[in-house]
Amino acid sequence: MTIKIENQIDDKFFEIVQSLDYSPAELKSKSQQYDVDHLYCTIKSFDENGKLVGRLALFDNAYIKIGNQPAMTIGLFECVDDTKIAQGMFQKAASIAMDKGIRKLIGPINGSTWYNYRLREKNEPMFFSDETYKDYYTQLFLDCGFSTLATYYSAIDRTMIDRLESDAITSMHMKQGLHIREIDANNFDEELRRIYELSIVAFKNNYLYSPISYQSFLQKYQALRPIMDPRYVLMAEDDRGNLVGFLFCIHDHCNVNERSLIVKTMARMPGTEWAGLGRVLSSRLIYRAKNEGYTSMIHAFMHSDNTSHSISSKQIASHIKKYHLYEKEI
Repeated sequence: MTIKIENQIDDKFFEIVQSLDYSPAELKSKSQQYDVDHLYCTIKSFDENGKLVGRLALFDNAYIKIGNQPAMTIGLFECVDDTKIAQGMFQKAASIAMDKGIRKLIGPINGSTWYNYRLREKNEPMFFSDETYKDYYTQLFLDCGFSTLATYYSAIDRTMIDRLESDAITSMHMKQGLHIREIDANNFDEELRRIYELSIVAFKNNYLYSPISYQSFLQKYQALRPIMDPRYVLMAEDDRGNLVGFLFCIHDHCNVNERSLIVKTMARMPGTEWAGLGRVLSSRLIYRAKNEGYTSMIHAFMHSDNTSHSISSKQIASHIKKYHLYEKEI
């Protein structure tokens, strides 16, 4: 086994996925997006024949800490089912981190939580935007000394009950001048700028949050433009036209058995003034989706103790996927 360290990512870095027996549908789920600003190096493992058998990227993001302890993050992880190969790459990452005075590794995170992170316990059922990994990756992390740092869920709501649409919360917000509309697809970049400005305020206290530039944010969401249906991206504005909340949903292109929507992102302005706005937006969306023949909605990638998870529970959603983020003391 040979370990090679490089300071950049090239096309060959991604070639290993072709040899790991992913299905065509799973390959389509594989993301090549990562936080360019915080990439530190890549670590590749080669067998005795020079074949690439494992790879990861190591990121140095000063905003990501566990408590007050800095941590480096491992992302873009792919590996054959061999603990020794994974261990060799993780040990090299740990050595690099220790040389920088850092004693924590977290993974998988592709540089920041704006990009793909977490490992799911199993691949089925697949839904659109949910990246596929080999089922044995979780065990590789555990066998190499990692432990669970955080747990996340995806849940599906098949009741599609919009009971909150006419409740007291909606009435209260209407009195405050709340106006809900769909995103203006003809002015997409400007709409994204407004979503970005709200997001960096709404998410700044989220677990492992780090800032993102507008250009990086724009690049991520531009990729969704061809598949976005403006009817399922709701913008909530106050009486002065300020964006105070939004709900960004996409169609589940992986589900051939039913029409299903995925709640990708939901946010509102912090504070008590707009408390309950997430439930109002969710209810409005359900009402619209039912009329268009949708029979389910997936609330994706919720931290086990965050607001979205609470809203999902109130919408009578059941868990379909469980994910973990791992840490290792070095």
